[in-house]
This record gives sequence, C-alpha cells and structure tokens, in this order.
Amino acid sequence: MDMKVIEKLKANKKLVVVIGLVIGIFLLPYLTIPGLILWWFYKKSKFSKKFKTIATTAVCGLFIVLMTLGIIAYAKDEVPHLSVTEPASTASIKAQQIAIKGTYDPTDRKVWVNGKEIAASNGSFETQYQLKEGENKIEVTAGNWKRARVNLIVTRELTDEELAARVTPTPSIMQETTPSDSTTSGNQQSVNRNLEDARVIKVVDGDTVTVSIGGKSETIRIIGINTPETVDPRKSVECFGQKASDKAREQLNGKAVQLEADATQGERDKYSRLLRFVWLDNGTVDFGAMMIQEGYAYEYTYSTPYSYQAKYKELQKEAEQGKRGLWADNACPVQTNTSTNVTSSTAPSNNPTTSSSGQTTTTYSGSGDKDCKDFMTHSEAQAYFNSKGGSPTNNVDNLDADHDGIACESLPS
Repeated sequence: MDMKVIEKLKANKKLVVVIGLVIGIFLLPYLTIPGLILWWFYKKSKFSKKFKTIATTAVCGLFIVLMTLGIIAYAKDEVPHLSVTEPASTASIKAQQIAIKGTYDPTDRKVWVNGKEIAASNGSFETQYQLKEGENKIEVTAGNWKRARVNLIVTRELTDEELAARVTPTPSIMQETTPSDSTTSGNQQSVNRNLEDARVIKVVDGDTVTVSIGGKSETIRIIGINTPETVDPRKSVECFGQKASDKAREQLNGKAVQLEADATQGERDKYSRLLRFVWLDNGTVDFGAMMIQEGYAYEYTYSTPYSYQAKYKELQKEAEQGKRGLWADNACPVQTNTSTNVTSSTAPSNNPTTSSSGQTTTTYSGSGDKDCKDFMTHSEAQAYFNSKGGSPTNNVDNLDADHDGIACESLPS
C-alpha cells in the first residue's frame, strides 16, 4: 500500500474506525464473531500465554481448513443438466393448472419451481402448478450450490365457459347497449363509461346510499331518480317510501357496485353527497333505471338535464301505463285537502282533478302572491307550487327557501 495512504489513515483514525465497522458488519457471520471470541479468549482468559497461543492457532487453523474444503467442494460442484419436457418454454393454455415435467443429471440434485422445492428422484420430476389468468413466469432450477435454470412463460387463456360468463348479457332497457345510428335514448351514453368500483355499506333510502370507495366512506345521491320520503325528520313516511327503501336494500346492501359520474350534474350536491349513477352486475344493470321501470321511483331532474334523462322519462311513462309499483291503482290514495278559512283575500281554492295515471291530485285556481302562512299543510303548499310550474329553478312565490323543489318544508305534512 502507498505510504502516503497509510500516513493519511493514521492521521484520520475516525475514517479507519468507520472502514473497520463496515468490513466487520459485512463479514459478521464468518470472521467478526469468531475473531471477537478468539480475541476475548486470548486477552481475557486466565490460561497461560503458551496455551492460549496454541489454542488460538488451532482454532484458526481449523477455520482455514474448513474454508478451504468448502471452496474445493464448490469448485468441484457441477452445474447439472436440466431439461423441462412439459410444457414448452412459451405456451398458451386454457386449463387452470398444468403439469411441469422434466429430467436432470446428476440424479442426486434437488429441484425447485419458483423457489419452492418439489419432489424429485432418479433424475426426473413432475409437479402440478396453479396458473393465474394471463401471463405466468415460471423458473425451474436444479442443483446444490451451482444450479441450472429453465425459464417458462405460460399464458392462461379463459375457457369457453369463462368467456361466456363474462360476455355482457343481452341488452335490455336497463343494460349497457351499443347504439346504432338511429339510437337516441339514454342508453347511447352507456358506452365507454368511466366506472368506479365501490361497495354498498348502507342503504339510506331508495335514492341515497353509503358506499366504501378505496376504504373511504361516501354518501351517494343517485342521479335521475327520486323515491318517496322515509328518513327526513321533518316529514312523515310517504306512500310507497318504505317499499322503495326495501327494494333498494334488497338490490344493493353489501353489494359491489360501479359508480358513474355525470359532468352535467357536478361532483356533489349542497349536502356534500356525491352525485352518481349506480350500476350493478359489473356495470351492466342501471339501478336507477330499474327503480323507475318497476315503479319504485320517479324520474327526477334537479336543474339541468342529465345523461340518461330521455331514457328515464320513457321508463316512467311505461311504468305509469303499466300501472307498476306506486303507479298501480290505489297504491297511493291521495288525501283530499279541505281548505279552511284563510284570512288572505287570495286564498287558494282546491279543485281536485284526475291525472292521466288515474290518481287524484290537487290544483289551484286564482291569482296573487302566496306565502307559506296561506296554507295549512306542506302537501297543500306543494300542490299549489307544482300547479304553478314550481321547480328548483322556478321558485314560485318564493315558497321554496332552499331551492330544492320542496315548498314550505316547515309546515306539517
């Protein structure tokens, strides 16, 4: 070693200590621990110096002999000949598992598949290997210290039965369809949808659910539908509300679902709920459409048209004509509101009329600005609000304080 380097090392004892520690840690199992034991024995034991010298020399000699034998054994160890006879090095297979077969020589070697030792004897081996879908990289090795390696790439393809199970079901009004040039319904937007996986952890009511998205809990207000009220503390349970909630629980509770956003509706509503469509069965069944089609929900447009509005309106029309669910005869008898004396000179007069669905509703005639105090109940105020074309964007007579389409919410139902 260069004398200048030695002089620098002598002058910088800290550097020497650091280098010594690094080398010591690296050689810890082989030299450091035995060396420390020998140093302790030579320096601290009460034996005579001659005995300690002989003993230390003998141990060091034995260590050198063992190391030499190990090196010789490694040098003489042959890399075995390994041949994998099945499968081919690159293969495509539809089965869920394969047999890996081969031979090796010398016959006293061990064999591993992807690091796991397998049974082998008399120079041959065979084992079953479970495949995952897609590409499987398999390494077969044989030997003791020196090993031979054969790398396989086996691609597992889906069986005909598995492919059939994954094919999108026959399109229906509630399922994803591929639009033709003449298709103009809401189904047309169900192609190339960007869906987000989630799991339903609670059904609040027919149009609101709580889901887990990536471990985070979120409340979802389902776009495009509205079901009769069951949980608002300001209101009594509305007709068919419990049945709608029960239907939602039956379809959604604990289920894996896919969520679809709609850029026309924004990310969240004023209650910080995520606004999403909810899809079932790997994105093939539109839950909102199903609820409307079976008569458990109304089509609902909050302020601006949403992607599937045309489809949902058509589904509601079909449900009304088919008298399904809440549209069935006498499913929700309408309570006739009899107006009592109201001090306002413009008090509304009730004129029950029959809608196209056969249900009795309440409309109002007369003119003049109305206030919530002019009505006895919320139902009465809502009927007036609706008859004048009220909506979240058309606040008739300022009866809808929070612009949610519900008039005079403070009044009793």
